[in-house]
Amino acid sequence: MVNDAKTIDKSKYNLETGLTRSITYTISPAKTEWKDMGDGLYRSTDKFVRTKRGTVTDVKYEIKGAPSGLTVGELKTDSSKIDDESDLKKYDICVAQTDASKPSSNFYLYCNEEAMKKIIDSKSTIKVVAKAYADEKGGRKWTPAVVSQQKITFLEEFNTLSAKATVKVTSDFKLGSISIRKFDKYTKAHVDGATYYMYEDKECEEFLGELAGKGDGLYASDV
Repeated sequence: MVNDAKTIDKSKYNLETGLTRSITYTISPAKTEWKDMGDGLYRSTDKFVRTKRGTVTDVKYEIKGAPSGLTVGELKTDSSKIDDESDLKKYDICVAQTDASKPSSNFYLYCNEEAMKKIIDSKSTIKVVAKAYADEKGGRKWTPAVVSQQKITFLEEFNTLSAKATVKVTSDFKLGSISIRKFDKYTKAHVDGATYYMYEDKECEEFLGELAGKGDGLYASDV
């Protein structure tokens, strides 16, 4: 069991939940700007293209960073059918997929003129967190209160959050970089082969990027 734990494939199992990880889900580009489409309508310049492996049963979109007073959500209309700000209906800022009938497809981010004014005034960066759901498998152990009774392990299937991706739309890019150097506390020798991930929030839910190894214990990334 110890050897299995040491060699576990993190791409196939979620160590936080103990469930399988049957899908991968990524979105590109990570950043884009706003584009004026006319008639009071604004849209992300680039289409957010998702790349996946496995069967995604659903994707739920969470929009963060919007100025106060604005409504946000997902529009259940294909993006090709949006021509002006009146098509956004109840949302000031919204996600619209290229194929809204699918559980997951490529998408754009839209906003109306009022929202754009507030975004510019507050220099807001709007983030979309896409949460991909899939049917995953895992185990659950039942321990009886009576010592003489047998413990039971249940193997179950769950439809659960399995992968996440975060993208941004802003017209106020401030590109930066970060680097660290890892070395042995005792020998002072540089240490290569480590893996570092960066997140934007203290809960470590919004992935920002990975620091790539450069050699001589140096790890760096643009952010």
